[in-house]
Amino acid sequence: MCSCGNNSIRKISKDGDSREFVKSELLNCPNGITMDDIGTFYVSNFYDGSVVKILPDGTSSILAIIPGENNGHLINYDNFLYVVARSAHQIYKVSLKGELNLFAGSGKKGNENGAALEATFCFPNDIVFSLDNSAIYINEVADTTSKGILLYPTIVRKIDLN
Repeated sequence: MCSCGNNSIRKISKDGDSREFVKSELLNCPNGITMDDIGTFYVSNFYDGSVVKILPDGTSSILAIIPGENNGHLINYDNFLYVVARSAHQIYKVSLKGELNLFAGSGKKGNENGAALEATFCFPNDIVFSLDNSAIYINEVADTTSKGILLYPTIVRKIDLN
């Protein structure tokens, strides 16, 4: 479990017992967390755009820095991380070695559908793949005021990958 206010990650057992797993200066409001097949955790920082890699023993290092300095959530899918860059209005694909590629979003703020790299997003926050891998679903803010204040409710959008 991510603890933004404490810059830490907590482990919760099946019995509900909670303990601090890692507290690190590399964690800057951890927001999203996922794990790979060998027990390595990957955490997206909300405040600085970093993706932090945390080994099973708690050792942490910066894996990648996502443009926009404001990450939403991330998922591990097919041995790649998909990281939501909220302020950049984009989604990035990161290899488990830290290689970074733009996956979706033109970078322009909006809610326009289109091909993955042409679609526009408005502060996207979370991502999931469809069961058949033909699309991604992203939740994001419906709109902002002229002063940039986020309006609610959030919306869920489907972006076709074919």
